[in-house]
Amino acid sequence: MSTRVSRMVSAGVLAVAVAVGGAGVASAQTSNDPSPTPITDFANYPLGLGIIPPSCTAEGPEVVVNERFSVDGGPEVTDLRRLNLLPPAESVTMRWDGFAPGCEGIGVGLSGKIAGSTIFDPNIDQVGDRTAYCGPEAGMIPCTAPFELTLFLGDQPGDPMPPCYQVDASLGPPLAIVGPSGSFYGILNGQFNMLISAWNGGREPCGVPVTVTTLAPPTTPSTTPPPSISPTSASISPTSASISPTSASIGSSTTCPAGQTMGPAGCVAVAGVTATIPRTGAASSATSGAAGVLLILAGSALVVGAGTIGRRARRL
Repeated sequence: MSTRVSRMVSAGVLAVAVAVGGAGVASAQTSNDPSPTPITDFANYPLGLGIIPPSCTAEGPEVVVNERFSVDGGPEVTDLRRLNLLPPAESVTMRWDGFAPGCEGIGVGLSGKIAGSTIFDPNIDQVGDRTAYCGPEAGMIPCTAPFELTLFLGDQPGDPMPPCYQVDASLGPPLAIVGPSGSFYGILNGQFNMLISAWNGGREPCGVPVTVTTLAPPTTPSTTPPPSISPTSASISPTSASISPTSASIGSSTTCPAGQTMGPAGCVAVAGVTATIPRTGAASSATSGAAGVLLILAGSALVVGAGTIGRRARRL
């Protein structure tokens, strides 16, 4: 744990009040700044540091007279443990009426510590955080009547209040560390009881330093839509088979000699064909007979041509 000592008090104000009849002047400390440098010489604390006058034989709460404490100006109690210093408490005030004989002029402080527990644990370090103080040290406001100190508890710019802390009313300047790495205000220091009163509290967990984490709202993972699949249209055009009939051109039989007809390969002889021309009363002339023969041959050629066309169509 790193040592962090800071002061969170308002500017010191020395209020001067004129007593009735002008009998005297009184001063009051409400919250003091500057505050003394926290003590780090733990080996010589407290008697080796000259904090306690040799004439002071009282210890702890017996050093001050009629000490009392209050929160935010509320009712006063005689012990810090009887107060609730949890938020929304903003300040704690200590008042007292004077000092035990021989202890006059001793310094008195209210200090806050960053704690690792909501109860006092001597095995855990409590680290100095804020102080209100009056005392005889150079540059400090002396403790004069009416005696009053106020320690602010709430967050201040750059110095938030820790979740768990300890408030001490003690004699002399504050310790930088209360615990095994430092020393103790009470009788655990083995020399002199410096503790007037104390309070421990807060809210778990006692994380040090205080870290405030802001969670971003959960993000919804983006879902990429599946690719759009367009159906493939298969256009199948029917194959049209156009079969053109083979036309056979049959030439005129007049191009072949008598007794032949036009075939696929040329003129062919027509065998076994006898033309009978009926008589019409007079004998036909040679020309008429020739014409009849030609008609018969033409008919035969048509029959042959038709057969050839049929055979070709069947092969296709």
